[in-house]
Amino acid sequence: MGKAKSEHKKLGWEILKLQAKVGEATSKTARKIVEAEKKKAAASTEDTSADGIDEVAAAQLLKLKAVKISQKIYHAKKEIKKAYVKAKSSEIQRLNKRLKEAKKSIESNKEEIKKDEATKPNNKKVLTHEDIQKFEHELDLVKKLDMDRLSEHTFIAKLSKHPILGSHSLMAPYVVNKDQDKSASEATTSSTTSKSSQESLNQIIEARLTNTKPVKEHLSKLWDSLEHIVTGRKVDHKELDKKRKASETSEEQPQVWHMLAI
Repeated sequence: MGKAKSEHKKLGWEILKLQAKVGEATSKTARKIVEAEKKKAAASTEDTSADGIDEVAAAQLLKLKAVKISQKIYHAKKEIKKAYVKAKSSEIQRLNKRLKEAKKSIESNKEEIKKDEATKPNNKKVLTHEDIQKFEHELDLVKKLDMDRLSEHTFIAKLSKHPILGSHSLMAPYVVNKDQDKSASEATTSSTTSKSSQESLNQIIEARLTNTKPVKEHLSKLWDSLEHIVTGRKVDHKELDKKRKASETSEEQPQVWHMLAI
């Protein structure tokens, strides 16, 4: 474990130094060390081709970035799957509770209906045994969900749509081929036409799990880490939050003035 951590730090440091050589944003410490190395090399040789050094450094940097990206994705996928498993467990508990409450509600509604018939109509939605069957079916679908398939599908889908990572050459091995994805989708559609409603319900459940806080946080953390590796720039969340809040304020302001005018 200690050796692996040491190797990971070493890889990160080598990437920082190479980023400084090719002019990517990096730490001040790395830049100072690289500048010192350049001065030392210039003093020991009559002439050095800066362009040649940059090309070699750039090629080496891409190789090391690819290694680090592979390591990052490997470990992140494990954490994303754990988050999905946790979300699935919570969803099962939620549905079980809902099912139990629905059954109890049906029993209590029988007595209320008798009382209401003698007095006045009741507009409250009354649950039926069909609702119970629907809840049980949904619970069964959740229990059968494949977390490996779902976490992998989400990773590829979200990565493909990412504005920076989705089209970057370093991420190409992890983005599914569009033609393959299209043919797989067509095959799935043709074989499950009779199960369209069930497929639709499956998609709703999967989206519900994907939108849970643990899954969203792990995905966001992964994209930030990968973007930092690829571009050499850290994602400034404080600055992004400021821009988001400023945008929301500017959108809400006209509505406020309109209300005041009225």
